[in-house]
Amino acid sequence: MSVNSSNVATEQQKTSIVNQINDLSANGSKYKELLFLKSKSQLSKIIKTDNGVTDTLAINLYWDTLLYFCKRKKYRSQCGGIVCTYEELSEIYDISKESIRRKLVRLEKFGLISRGFENGNKSYTHLVNQLIIYVWKNTPYFINKSGIVAPVVKGGDHA
Repeated sequence: MSVNSSNVATEQQKTSIVNQINDLSANGSKYKELLFLKSKSQLSKIIKTDNGVTDTLAINLYWDTLLYFCKRKKYRSQCGGIVCTYEELSEIYDISKESIRRKLVRLEKFGLISRGFENGNKSYTHLVNQLIIYVWKNTPYFINKSGIVAPVVKGGDHA
């Protein structure tokens, strides 16, 4: 199965995020009440395991790594997402690629990020199917100044 380079995120991911943004827009007062993400401690109230325990590793991955990568141009794809690999992230945290994948899935579940795959970035020519992580500006819980606005990614177009 060949992957088209314009397939940045799956239709399901795009629809899910656009629906979240539409829900926030439809309820304008709720959107206006959202706080800006200013400290890591805000995340401990949001990012929990299925057992209700604060997921410290997922918080560290989001705050320490993904937000840092957002601010660095060398990690940005043409569409504003972060270009990295599970292997790079697993080396940073000294855990398995599968553990990193599970933490990213948890962050997706909370609407903080989305993952997509892109084919053919000149910076990463050795990768055929590159992981792109979209860190969203407007989340169901807060506004993240470092993130991107979801509609930028619609239809697989690069902004």
